[in-house]
Order: sequence, then C-alpha cells, then structure tokens
Amino acid sequence: MKKYTVTEITRAVKGLIENTFADNVGVKGEISSFSRSPAGHLYFVLKDERSQIKCVMFRGMADKNSGYDPKNGDSVEAVGEMTVYDAGGNYQLLVKKLDYDSVGLFWQLFEEVKKKLEAEGLFDETIKKPVPYLPKRVAVITSPTGADIKDFLITMKNNGAVFEVDIWSVPVQGKDAVVPIVQAIAKAGSMTERYDALVLMRGGGSLEDLAVFN
Repeated sequence: MKKYTVTEITRAVKGLIENTFADNVGVKGEISSFSRSPAGHLYFVLKDERSQIKCVMFRGMADKNSGYDPKNGDSVEAVGEMTVYDAGGNYQLLVKKLDYDSVGLFWQLFEEVKKKLEAEGLFDETIKKPVPYLPKRVAVITSPTGADIKDFLITMKNNGAVFEVDIWSVPVQGKDAVVPIVQAIAKAGSMTERYDALVLMRGGGSLEDLAVFN
C-alpha cells in the first residue's frame, strides 16, 4: 500500500479536476447561501435537486457583472473555471459571468408554503399568543447533541432563569426529521398543564439544512 500526505492527495485531486475542466464551463443551478464580503467578493452555492457546488466570484468579475444582482433562490447559469482550494481541500467554481435564468424551484416551493401559512393567518401578530413572562416549565424540541441546546442552557443559567426544561429529542435535518418534529410539537403542545411554552430550535445551517422547518 502506497502512502500519501494530505497535500499530495489534494494536489492530485486538484490536477485531475483542473485538467478535466481546463476550459470555462457553464453550470446551471439555484443560488443558495449567498453572501457578499466587505471586500465585494461573492460567495454562494449552486445546487440542483441532488448536488451542490461552492462558488466564488471575486469583486473584479462581480463589478463587470453589475447588471444583475444575485440573491438566494435565483436560477442562474454561471460561467467560470473549476478549481481546488488547497488549504480547505474543497473544489469550487471560480465564476467569471453570472446570468439570471428564473426563480429556482426550491425558492418557489418556499414561497408557496409561506403564502399558504400567511393565508391561514399564522404570521398575524394580532392573534399570536404572548410568550409567558415567567414560565415554570418549558419543552425544548431539538437534537440533544447539538450546540444549540448547550447554548440555550448556558444562556438560561447566566440570565438567572429558574424554569424547568424538558428536552424532546428529535432529528433536526433531512426529510426524515419532518414527522418526528411535527409529532413532538403536537404531543408537547397538548400538555398544557405541564408546559407553559415550547421551544423548537437547531443550530445554524444553510437554507437546505433549515428547510426541514418549513
């Protein structure tokens, strides 16, 4: 068995990818996790229903592409070079040109759900129940191993909170998480004599990671 260093493996992968895609390539996908750095560089993910590619568009190229202001949910065609970022071991598309195509499917579905819930009045502040000022017991619906529950308990302690917490363990990512979350909300929500409030939470994540909560 031949042994390699991490750098040797990364350089081999870099050579394979960059030689295979030696010329500019056009990639169609939906923008997600979009951000603009203080220096003006654009960072985002292009995704379809099965995969995703990290992308970067440096300020010089972004300025030349000023006719279009990209945002999450846009379906686009990105033209650029496939590269490998050695330090992170990540392959990415170095974007030179970005053309708007349409609103992406993921964003369309998100907006449809949002409109449905708005029509049901679920975002109407006038009918929302007030959060109890001093709850006695709270049900926290989350993953018991995530950083979010640790932060929650530490913050609660640091602020002198004295209410009791029951942790309802559920998965918080992926399609299989939907049913357990809904069931936990329904069951804990029916226990009005035990709980004054429910907290549904997870740590940070991309739009795709958080989509389970939609």
